[in-house]
Amino acid sequence: MKVKIIAEAGLNHNGCFESAKRLIDIGKNSGADYVKFQLYDTKELYNQNFNINFKKVYKRFFKREFSFVQWNKLISYSKKKKKLNYFFLYLILKV
Repeated sequence: MKVKIIAEAGLNHNGCFESAKRLIDIGKNSGADYVKFQLYDTKELYNQNFNINFKKVYKRFFKREFSFVQWNKLISYSKKKKKLNYFFLYLILKV
C-alpha cells in the first residue's frame, strides 16, 4: 500500500480566497496527494457565554470563514487544474 501525503492547509489562508488557491498549488507542487482545510460555522462553533473575550475570538474566526460557494469554487479549482485531492476537517465542537 502506497503512503499518502497530506498537505495541512488548515486556516493558513487567513480568510483570503487567493491564498487558499495558493495553498492548493503549494500542496500539489510539494508532491502531496491531498490538501486538508478546516471548515466550520463560527456561529455554531463558539459559545458566547464560555469565553470572556468572545467578541475578539468570534471576529478572528469569522473573518477566516469561507462560504459554501467559495469552498465549491476551491474544489472546482483543484479539479480543473488536475491538482490534488482535498478533504475538510469540519469543526463541530462547541466551546
